[in-house]
Amino acid sequence: MKDFLWILFAVIIAVMPACHIATANTTDDAKNFFSSAEIKFGNNDVEGALVDYSKAIELNPTFADAYNNRGSIKSDLGDIQGATADFAKAIEISPSFIPAYLNRAALKLDQSDKQGATADLLQAAKLGSPEAQQWLKSNGISKW
Repeated sequence: MKDFLWILFAVIIAVMPACHIATANTTDDAKNFFSSAEIKFGNNDVEGALVDYSKAIELNPTFADAYNNRGSIKSDLGDIQGATADFAKAIEISPSFIPAYLNRAALKLDQSDKQGATADLLQAAKLGSPEAQQWLKSNGISKW
């Protein structure tokens, strides 16, 4: 039994650095796909950017920026449900991520959901967004 435990211990120790390296490489790969998406979007390759944001998310499912940016593209392409889901996921991952609240609020305003937009803008304003504070002030809402 001791021999089995030593072998198991040796295997675990041998695998641990590989797991760490794989995680680091996955994170770096996700960042690389995100950067590639940014470049493609800047070059008006919207479909290529969408694919690369999706790949970044696949490699790092907690990449709030990638969800937010993919949501923006989906919104522009008319995929309201997909965009809403991506903005919500970015907020779930990072509850203080102001851009996702602003993007989701804009989407809700486009869909005539002023109440939903106001809720997102209130949250963004609480987090310090001057744009959200200005909109709320302009619309006579709350202390702004």
